[in-house]
Amino acid sequence: MISGANRGIGAAIAHALAESGWRLSLGMRRPQASDRRRLVERYDAREPATAERWLAATVRAFGRLDALVNNAGVLIPHPLTAPDTEPVLDMLRVNALGPWRLTSLALPHLARTGGRIVDIASISGLRATVPAEAGYCVSKFAMMGLSAVAAQAARPLGVGVTAVCPGWVDTDMARSLPGVAPEGALDPAVVARAVRDVLQQPSGVDIPRIILDVP
Repeated sequence: MISGANRGIGAAIAHALAESGWRLSLGMRRPQASDRRRLVERYDAREPATAERWLAATVRAFGRLDALVNNAGVLIPHPLTAPDTEPVLDMLRVNALGPWRLTSLALPHLARTGGRIVDIASISGLRATVPAEAGYCVSKFAMMGLSAVAAQAARPLGVGVTAVCPGWVDTDMARSLPGVAPEGALDPAVVARAVRDVLQQPSGVDIPRIILDVP
């Protein structure tokens, strides 16, 4: 299962895994057509019921679940000096509570297969970056906290949890922000390869965190 798989990092992850022979369940707000090796379902992190329906459809289609990639995210420029907290709450809903819900739902299924969870976090979840992205940093710090408690809960079940923390990635979301130069950003394929490599590790190999950044 890959959330936010319609573009950017999510699409790159889907492409890399498809090339490696994975059967995919893709969650996105505007679903495209499914095929024999790719199930596409509507998923919106702001709508809890879509998470339940997506998981149920995945298990029904494939009979098992081997991996969950929490990739869907949103970035709304919002500095600490802005008193309105609604943009911050919205980023928390998508970037932290959405992955919480999917992780909680998927964990019993992943325990049956010795599967893995990969959380696409950010360098902004490890350190404060630019002041205009204060709200985003808070949401990604929350995601890193979720990844840590998920690892604690999943380890006794034989499920691995990894937080992948890239710097700026050359996506539509990053290009929409002032001051972000594409030539100084990571190719989404670099993140996708890291995710693929984690998912291909044998059960029992623990990789808590991967940090990806340009030199």
